[in-house]
Amino acid sequence: MAMLSRTLYRLTGISDDAAKMADQWRYAHDRIPGWSWSREVRKFHRRPRRVEAAIWATYNNQPPRLCGLVLGRISRNRVYASIHYLAANPEQETPLSGVFAQLAVRYLELQAVALGCTMLSIAKPVESLVNFYGTLGFTHCVKKGQKIVRLERRLYPT
Repeated sequence: MAMLSRTLYRLTGISDDAAKMADQWRYAHDRIPGWSWSREVRKFHRRPRRVEAAIWATYNNQPPRLCGLVLGRISRNRVYASIHYLAANPEQETPLSGVFAQLAVRYLELQAVALGCTMLSIAKPVESLVNFYGTLGFTHCVKKGQKIVRLERRLYPT
């Protein structure tokens, strides 16, 4: 009889160690994020309405593996819940490989509902991912000139 492996997931704040791990990730040349998790987490820690999560998976009797990080904020008037930084672990397959962005958006939705927000947004999306974010419901594009400032999605349909 085959034994099913059990996967345990854990959401934590983004610790210094988690940020340092993510800063060491190696990306394909066309996917380099262009920011330092350690630096951005330090900046966001000064913000009282931040949204942050490090998502870990433990499976196959291995040590916990960092699946990805998400960092964002809630607007001052609690209208917007935004993701500013998002990355899945590019080096190792995890149980969340291929679905990490969907999980991060779901986490943002839960934060938004709890705080009474009405809009979700992806701030400064990577151009090559705009269509992907559209499949997650982020179809309203806010531009400044030709540059995309954010993608938006209503939390509650009108």
